[in-house]
Amino acid sequence: MVWIGRLWKKVAQEASVFVANYNCPGQIVVSGPAANIPKVIELAKAAGAKRVVPLEVAGAFHSPLMNPAVEKLAPIVRELKIRTPRVPVLSNVTAKPHGDPDQIRSLILEQIVSPVKWEDCVRYLLENGFTRFIELGPGTVLTGFMKRIASATQLEVMNVGDVPSLRSTIATFQACAQ
Repeated sequence: MVWIGRLWKKVAQEASVFVANYNCPGQIVVSGPAANIPKVIELAKAAGAKRVVPLEVAGAFHSPLMNPAVEKLAPIVRELKIRTPRVPVLSNVTAKPHGDPDQIRSLILEQIVSPVKWEDCVRYLLENGFTRFIELGPGTVLTGFMKRIASATQLEVMNVGDVPSLRSTIATFQACAQ
């Protein structure tokens, strides 16, 4: 992963392509103008990347190229009525918990232009005693990332993608609560 730091300084300057997601060991996602992605793929392979997969997305999300969206959304986000949460909100920008509504508003905007620190978020949770996780929605992509971050003995991930799996997960939690 050392090559990533050196490579991205060069790429960001030359091609306006930025790291958008730190998903798990061995997997990062980059974001930038579609026309510049082939050059990034070439540089990544030359630097030793084992696999490079272009993703079909509608924009350069989680990068400074989204600043125009932040400018448009900022007045709306500033007016959001956010109460102090009962439990801290873990930010994917900082990989730390936050509870102040003003800070949460700021982080909502910052996450649009900042990389997602999924791996750091999961590590934070594990370091703070969390071992049981639920992935909501179709698929098991996040479960796969989590298993690459931590060993199966450190965590349990349940997947909820339909009504039967929701019922099963609820039953599991009810059994644990007794």
